[in-house]
Amino acid sequence: MRRVDWRMKLPLRTLLAVGVSVTALSQAQAFGGEDFITLTVNNWHHADISCRGAAGTSCFRNTNDEATPLIKGTGAGFSTGAAASICWHADYVDSYGYNPLWWAEALKQGPEAGFKRLKAALACKPEITKVHFDDLVTRRLNGGLGGLSNGFGRAPRSAPEVQMRRYLSGTIDGMLYAESLGDVAMAHHILGVSLHAIQDFYSHSNWINEPVRRNKTYFDMATSEWDNLGTISLYTGTYETPTQTGVDSHGKYGFACTIMNQPGIKTLLDVGCGAFSPIASDSTCLQYKECKQGTSIAGAAIVGVTIPSNVLYFAPAGINLDSKWGAEIGAKQRKIVAPDFTARQAFDTAEGLAIKASEQWLRRVGMAMEKLGKGSFWRRVSTENSVGTYNNPSALAISQWENFGKLGYHFVSAGTYPPKATDNVEEHFLRLKIKTSTDANSGTNADIIVKANNQEFLLDNMPMKGESALKKAISYNDFEQGDDDVYLVGPFKSIPTSFTLENRSKSAGEVVLAAGEAFVKAVVEAVKTVVDGIVGFFKTLFGSDPDFVQKNQKVWRFNELPQSVGSSQDFSIDLNGGDEGHYVLRGDIRKTADVGGLGAQGNAEYVVRVTQLHCIKESKFDRLSNSDEPFVACFVNALDGQSPKSRRALFGPFDDVDDGETRSINHSFPAVTIPKGAGVISFPVLLMESDDESAQERQDILNKFAGDTEPKVKEDTFLDVLGAAVAPDWKVDRIEAWTFSKGDQVRSARTGLFNNVGWIEGKQSKSFSLSTPPNTGLRAQDLEDMTGVTLSASESTKRPLVALLSLTVGASLLGLGLIRLGREK
Repeated sequence: MRRVDWRMKLPLRTLLAVGVSVTALSQAQAFGGEDFITLTVNNWHHADISCRGAAGTSCFRNTNDEATPLIKGTGAGFSTGAAASICWHADYVDSYGYNPLWWAEALKQGPEAGFKRLKAALACKPEITKVHFDDLVTRRLNGGLGGLSNGFGRAPRSAPEVQMRRYLSGTIDGMLYAESLGDVAMAHHILGVSLHAIQDFYSHSNWINEPVRRNKTYFDMATSEWDNLGTISLYTGTYETPTQTGVDSHGKYGFACTIMNQPGIKTLLDVGCGAFSPIASDSTCLQYKECKQGTSIAGAAIVGVTIPSNVLYFAPAGINLDSKWGAEIGAKQRKIVAPDFTARQAFDTAEGLAIKASEQWLRRVGMAMEKLGKGSFWRRVSTENSVGTYNNPSALAISQWENFGKLGYHFVSAGTYPPKATDNVEEHFLRLKIKTSTDANSGTNADIIVKANNQEFLLDNMPMKGESALKKAISYNDFEQGDDDVYLVGPFKSIPTSFTLENRSKSAGEVVLAAGEAFVKAVVEAVKTVVDGIVGFFKTLFGSDPDFVQKNQKVWRFNELPQSVGSSQDFSIDLNGGDEGHYVLRGDIRKTADVGGLGAQGNAEYVVRVTQLHCIKESKFDRLSNSDEPFVACFVNALDGQSPKSRRALFGPFDDVDDGETRSINHSFPAVTIPKGAGVISFPVLLMESDDESAQERQDILNKFAGDTEPKVKEDTFLDVLGAAVAPDWKVDRIEAWTFSKGDQVRSARTGLFNNVGWIEGKQSKSFSLSTPPNTGLRAQDLEDMTGVTLSASESTKRPLVALLSLTVGASLLGLGLIRLGREK
């Protein structure tokens, strides 16, 4: 359900005459929804789902556009205004995380407002990527209760279950914080972000692939049913992580170049997608860079589905059910289309479950707040309006995203991501709200480090260091005079009892050293530019870097694997690179043992063997060579969160391979153990054409293909060092410490309030003791299993097709002046 939604006002005359052109920011166009020609509005799914889950048929988004109520009852009992408030935040998760046009909207209020929103969007990106239920593919073996800190309750068997518990407990953590301030707007923000994540579960996971789960939400499953479902796999599609590290891809979207190259939009994308931007490698930015190079793809069809003209949906095709047209692709990729279950029914099922789960979740939060003695605050949350009107959000609602002293989404997003099923479920965090003094010269450019539990964290809401005017313009400058900002610190394996703030300023000697390094670097870079130009020419002419041919992967679900010990089955993986060559990799997979018992709750062991590489057709042109020298990089992935070197292999390069020839391999990988019933094994393969690269370069390709990432190293430039040395001393008025836990036991409380902190001079530190947050007695599993939750949406997944067809038909875009481009539900 993640979506880039484009919200820009557009006069009808411009729409009809120009179509996709953008004439000015005040009349900038945006595209979106299910249909880019028929002018409907209520197809922005997160808003619809959240509103209906909160207010049922009282939802303001239902009143003008639906003759037939789709939900019986009142939802979770929210007022129309309160429902509008939470559904705005649920919807705008995508606008802040992925939509440059929403960023540009603020420029209509002036450059300062525009850059303020841009900075907020760039800063939130790392956390917002965590609230979409993507990239969760690992699971544990059958048996055992590992991963729960207290050893009680149902142990999560898969990464989606671990993440669900973190979302649930994190939401209650944040609600307790908002209640301590009496801040209803922050509560609406936190609820909206949590709803976005929970709704995404049904369109991004394989939940509905199993018929037994199509009429039940995650919350409908009793503990006993979860035990029985241990033999059914549960995972989500890959998006931020490489496709080959999971089972299925979420699928990715791009946008037509005619949109991206318009005045205003192009300006913002130049800034937001600059080389030093934290989203420079995001799919939107990569597509924009292709557009700048003249690449333009239109009228694409993916697995037989024609893509709307103003969207470019590019490889890999994915399993997401984020829109009705997208579900035509997603259902095919899931292989669930049948005469009695169409792609449209898959979309309707996922959306119906998301509506029902939204109501269930809001009711559970209400019950939890009552149980914790916060019922009066909850009643305010469920009745008050903090957004104003949905299409004209209040400054109070916008401030939840753009005021660096709020950022309530941290409670929902915080944590290692993606988690592994083998990880400990519970993580602990510090939320530090630090007020720099308003006195003259109180601010600092020095690095401020938090030390706690023998760990160090840099306090920096947007680490974008550098010397260029552009980088300095869009970076957020922490600890300026009068700042009152929030910082997320963690995760910790245990609850911290103290923390230290260190002012890591720079000395005069370090400034001199940095100046020298900057000079040398400038000289080296100047020479390197010339050399790279020459080397690049000869690489193109003679060849040095290997050429990509094709990648593919074989996936075996447990019921597709040999079931008897000693039995095996052959496989072949097609690697058709067109003019780059066409090959087939062959092998077999064999069951070698039953582990932990013969029953369905046990585990099984398998060995993957590669036997040969067969060339169907060699490449048409291999630079100056008339022969192919292919090599293969591959690895065995058992979705256990591990990728040891022993399960990776390189074969080749094979010398002078011609049409019809075969090269023997005969390599067996170490055995892998998977849970019976729910186990999945994938075998990703990358084929490349060798061109005099080194053996180490091929090894690096294999490691990156297997999911290894290079560590990000913070590199201070000369101006960074100089800034940290000039007036480094820092005067602090106040520090609020709030400690919270996610994943198992709900613990969330103010654990320190320190006033008149005073100066923390350069190279100096100050330490602070923390109290221990009380155990609320509420567990994440309690939030899953709560009884007494009366639901009115139980029939939402069984509604008639005639009603389903009206699900997203909304009031005219002419009335609301909105066109938006939907990336996800």
